Amino acid sequence: MRIYLWEYAVSPHLGNILKGMAEYGYEAYYVVHALTYTDRKAEGWESSYLPGVEILQPQNSSQMNDIIASSSPDDIHICAGLRGNDHVQSAVAELKAAGRRFIVFMEGIDERSPARYLKRPLYRTLFFQNRLQLEGILAVGAETPRWVGARGVPSFKIFDFAYFLDPPLSANKQAHPLVGVRLLFVGSLIAR
Repeated sequence: MRIYLWEYAVSPHLGNILKGMAEYGYEAYYVVHALTYTDRKAEGWESSYLPGVEILQPQNSSQMNDIIASSSPDDIHICAGLRGNDHVQSAVAELKAAGRRFIVFMEGIDERSPARYLKRPLYRTLFFQNRLQLEGILAVGAETPRWVGARGVPSFKIFDFAYFLDPPLSANKQAHPLVGVRLLFVGSLIAR
């Protein structure tokens, strides 16, 4: 069985899932538009080392179709979202046209803007339109499973999920006694 992950560019978050599957003996393919997210490099992202994972970069819909046609109906296709970028949107459309089932990897939806009132019906429509081939949602975040379920996806298709990162090579492996409470923040202090 082969696993295909469709994402705009290689990321350490999802790449490690494929790397782990390759270690278990699956044929793993990372199908991306670009090798890196340019804006993420400025945030410190490094190129991922993904042994056992073949990276494919289709340049047009014809090459995308060739990749899908070479896959078996039993292979697993995971799409990083349903609508975030042209590459993934095209992959979803091509998978549907080829009659292939797929899984969607999905983070929580930002509902802090007035556009939130448009996002809810938009996702309800997307989930409904894809219901026959949508095998499941890998829902990242504490509220994402509930949010997806409220948009009409049956609970048996929703799976709590997470990102998987390798520890940094320079991580201090020495144990420290825990005194009181310690908080660790990982992220960017940026305006949103």
